[in-house]
Amino acid sequence: MAQTQEVYYDKLAPAPAFVLGWKIPPRRTPDFYALSLAADLLFEGDSSRLYQKLVKGDESVVSIQGGIDERRGPSALYIFALPKPGEEVATIRDQIFAELRALKSSGPSAEEMEKLRNSLCNDVVRGRQSTMYRAQRLAEYALYDNDPSLMDSELEQYLSITAEQIRSAVERFLDIDNRVVLDIVPAAMSEELQPELAASPQPPGEPQQPAAPAPQVPARPPVQTASDAGGVIGAAENRAEQQPADPPQQTESGSGPLHT
Repeated sequence: MAQTQEVYYDKLAPAPAFVLGWKIPPRRTPDFYALSLAADLLFEGDSSRLYQKLVKGDESVVSIQGGIDERRGPSALYIFALPKPGEEVATIRDQIFAELRALKSSGPSAEEMEKLRNSLCNDVVRGRQSTMYRAQRLAEYALYDNDPSLMDSELEQYLSITAEQIRSAVERFLDIDNRVVLDIVPAAMSEELQPELAASPQPPGEPQQPAAPAPQVPARPPVQTASDAGGVIGAAENRAEQQPADPPQQTESGSGPLHT
């Protein structure tokens, strides 16, 4: 199959970027293990080949990273690159393809294989110190593989992969035209590069647009006349007369039931 290339105009992208993707074999197969180790060699960590070449060496990209979408059926391997402003995206892409061809031609060196094995053992030891990590891995192996004992044997599968297996897997699955290329272009740049994709002007709306509802103001109280005021005063006096009288105040000192 030929290369599939698409362009995505991202409203939130600050700069152009691209993603490369390949279809790879299912999880828990020898080719999957070999390609997983190849991915570590290519873009995992500061000592990886693509990081040293593009970030530290040419300084043409801001970052490069990737990963494997692990599935029971066909899985996927992808590489994401964010070029620096002014750098040619096509040139950076060609450098990635050149590194894949180099790995296909000679395979990983003895030093790289030793680094891979040390990293694998270190990751397993550190991961098993976490109860959550152990629980997640046991659940994964039980659900997807129906074999929780893979937690104790999968490391051996990785360690048994040889440099030749990695080289062969890269040749058959990565250094091929059957891949996907996704160019991510900021939406602001798309209007300059492809004016025909810009939104067409819309006709003006109706001249009478609906407005907000009028404020709800309570009605003003009625104005009281002189006769009304007199009636209110008379009613107040009547209510005052109906109130119980205050108790009489004792004006004589020494009077009362206690003084006879």
